[in-house]
This record gives sequence, structure tokens and C-alpha cells, in this order.
Amino acid sequence: MANKDQAAWVERVLGLRLNAPPMTGAIAASPEAPDVDPTAEKAELRSLGLDLADVWQGAVAAFRTATDAVNEQIKQLQAALRETDDPDLHDIADSGLNALTANTRVPLMTAIQEAGAATPPQLKAAAPKVLKAVAAFRAQLASPEIMACDANPFGVEVAVGQTFSGALDQLAYAARLAA
Repeated sequence: MANKDQAAWVERVLGLRLNAPPMTGAIAASPEAPDVDPTAEKAELRSLGLDLADVWQGAVAAFRTATDAVNEQIKQLQAALRETDDPDLHDIADSGLNALTANTRVPLMTAIQEAGAATPPQLKAAAPKVLKAVAAFRAQLASPEIMACDANPFGVEVAVGQTFSGALDQLAYAARLAA
């Protein structure tokens, strides 16, 4: 568990409040994060007893948590679609998260996997691919399909873009720090 200084750093740098309740509602994906000064950021991390691997592992954990949350949201929406008498809605329900993300999630997961255990050389090598995959995934989150899910009329709370936004910010931050 993060101490007070670490939690304050995460909130200041990543814009995330640790142990905060998840946000709900539809919001657009965050814009690209500003450039970071890797030397200054790494020095601050060291002063907090953290390193790049800690940032990366936290970002990956956040992405996995977001993926699980969105999978659950989509599963609930699929169930609501299947409860209708409309065969077209049943066909839509047969699609999953990969269909909604137009296969931009899989390349991001591959880039994350290539970063491996988060050693500095692994992260540096994977950083360009991670940044490219994050940008593609973020762009897809603004698609009409995602927006339609988020604003569905079936009473199912879905917030795909909002759920992934913070995790994507963390991944991009860690990749920029490693680059």
C-alpha cells in the first residue's frame, strides 16, 4: 500500500487518487499526457523509494483492472441485449470487447507483454510500441460504437472510455519515462 507521499505523487503526476471509488458516467478519453522530464521524475521516484518498475507494474495492474471492469460492463450489456426479442440486438450481443475496441486492445496487450518484468532495457525497447498502441486504443475509445455502449438505453451502466482513461494515462506515462 502506498504511503501518503507516494499517494500524493501518484495523484499529482498521474492525476489518479489511490483508493478512490471508480468514476461513473460517460466522458471522453484523456488527451495525450504532456511530455515528462525523465531525469526529474526518476529522481522524485527514488526519493519516494520507488522506481520505474513500480510505475510500470502499477500501470499494468490498472490496465488489467480496467479491462476486467469493462468486460463486466459489456457482459451486463450483452445480457440486456439478449433479453430483447430483436435478433439484430442478439447479434450485437455476440460481439465482445475485442470487437468494440476494433482489435486495438490486443496490440496494446502484446506491447505490455513485451515489456515483460519491467527492467529498464525492456521498458525502453517496448516504450515506442506501447505509446503507439495506447494512442490507437485511446482513439478507438472515441468511436461511435463505444459511445453507443456508454449511452445505451437498456439501463446498464457502461463507461468504457472513462474506465480505461486513467490506466492508459499511466501506461503512457511509464512508457514516456522509460523512453
